[in-house]
Amino acid sequence: IMPSVITHGIIGYILFGFKGLIISIIPDIIGFGYYFYRMFFIEKTINFNKSVYTWAPIDKMNKLDWFLYNISHSLIFWFLLYYIFKEKFILAAIISIIVDIFLHSKDRWLGPAFLYPLSEYRFDGIHWLSNTGKVISVIIILITYLQKQNILKILSKV
Repeated sequence: IMPSVITHGIIGYILFGFKGLIISIIPDIIGFGYYFYRMFFIEKTINFNKSVYTWAPIDKMNKLDWFLYNISHSLIFWFLLYYIFKEKFILAAIISIIVDIFLHSKDRWLGPAFLYPLSEYRFDGIHWLSNTGKVISVIIILITYLQKQNILKILSKV
């Protein structure tokens, strides 16, 4: 199993080093940090012997959880940060969200509302944990590794 946060971290690290690794996982840390804190410490529903869908069900997301998830997975938010700070490693978060758009499915976990707050549209893609999603994750990592210089050349024009 290659969870999305690990995939994000690997891609961010390949492209931008340690800063890329950190910034590429920030959307998931912000988006799920409070939710998992609440599930573990307050509601005490987390049992690591069960599947994530049992101990962290989507129907337990409250308004604050959804706001944090939506804003942290918003391309608008991250492009604004990139525009303000002009740091290339911020692109690692943007790449993570783009990958997330296509590797989430409504039957397991809703994908990001990537145009939030303008829209809450969520693309229904292929889930990370499906066999196809796992293969796609590995392929994305391999392409990133093998094509790093070409990808960075393209990103240098952004």
